[in-house]
Amino acid sequence: MPNKHLEHPEDLILLGMDPNVVLDHLFMVHKLTTKWDGAPSIVFGKHHTSGRFFVGTKSVFNKRMIKINYSVADIVSNHEGAVAQILTACFYALPRIEGIVQADFIGFGGSDRYCPNTITYKFPSVLKQDVIIAPHTAYNEVSPTAVPIFGVKLPSTDTCYCIDTETCTLDVPFKVKSLIQAARLLVPFCKFPTSDLRSYYNKFVREGKTPTASEIYFSLPDKYKCEVNINTFRLYNLILNIKDNLLAAIKVDETVEYLLSDQPTTPEGFVLIGPKYSVKLVNRLEFSQANFNLSSKIKSRRSGYKTRVKSRRVRLLW
Repeated sequence: MPNKHLEHPEDLILLGMDPNVVLDHLFMVHKLTTKWDGAPSIVFGKHHTSGRFFVGTKSVFNKRMIKINYSVADIVSNHEGAVAQILTACFYALPRIEGIVQADFIGFGGSDRYCPNTITYKFPSVLKQDVIIAPHTAYNEVSPTAVPIFGVKLPSTDTCYCIDTETCTLDVPFKVKSLIQAARLLVPFCKFPTSDLRSYYNKFVREGKTPTASEIYFSLPDKYKCEVNINTFRLYNLILNIKDNLLAAIKVDETVEYLLSDQPTTPEGFVLIGPKYSVKLVNRLEFSQANFNLSSKIKSRRSGYKTRVKSRRVRLLW
């Protein structure tokens, strides 16, 4: 499936994935890349059947309402507002590559500081290219079943600055290996849900809390308690512990500074590429909470705009 959304490894046991497979992917690391916090996601390259250059968002992979733009006229027809402006700039500035690449849009050139979402990135000098992107995934086709190839590098050009996301390394520490063995021993004593229960953990993240297994379990509505047991969330928290130890062991070799609320921080996270799946390693208490709060502010602001506009009987397009 296309790389529309990467999951946290701990969440995968709440989504039906074999927990032993999840643990395998925290140990058998094929590649590691830095996760950049850009928006929107840009997909571009030569279409696999027509050979024509195109740009678009992740909607190029839709089953319905597919929006692939081969010209500026297509962009104007398919998109509006800031997204249309960004795609138009990208149409002219992006390199005419042979394959298909997905990248995060970081910003327009002319500055050394960019804040596309939660994280502010400070570069050593002003970037003079027209657009700044962080390429991260390649594809052989554009379709709803396209298989992502994680980890891709593109050279920068006169019009497009391409960030290298492969500037981090990881040697899995012995402690992680020991925790994975302990987690495997716990798996047979767990029950795994058929419903998506991630939201019941996320509410603690929004509040900046790390709940115990009991707190998560007893926060569930009664109708879900039969699907899991307390050991399910003991395993969940153990995978969180494994992830935190992996994050602490990652070394990043780059000159970009990261800021969160104007304070120095680390990258938002990393993408751990395993033998079959890829997951994101993110400090949920810091970055996920910030993203949740940012999303809430955006929704609130948009709701306020729409209410005011409706009262004036003027249509506002988002």
